Amino acid sequence: MLDFEKEKQFVKNAPGAMFNQAQTLMTAAFGLVAALAWNDAVQSLVKELFGTAASGVVAKFGYALIITLVFTLISLKITKKQ
Repeated sequence: MLDFEKEKQFVKNAPGAMFNQAQTLMTAAFGLVAALAWNDAVQSLVKELFGTAASGVVAKFGYALIITLVFTLISLKITKKQ
C-alpha cells in the first residue's frame, strides 16, 4: 500500500518553497547588478586616475588583483564576526 502522506505534504509546502527560492534568486540577481555597477565605477575611477595606461592588460590584472585582495579581506572580517 502506498503512503501518500509525504507527497501531500510536499505539494502543500511547494508554493512556499517556490517563493523562498524565487526570493533567493532575485536577491542574488540584484547583488550581481550592484556588483557590476560598482565594477564599472571603480574601473572608471582607475582610468580617471591613471589615464590611458589603465586600459592595458597589466593594469587590468593589477585592478583584478587589488579588488580580489580587498574583497577577500572584507569577507574574512565579515565571517569572523558571525
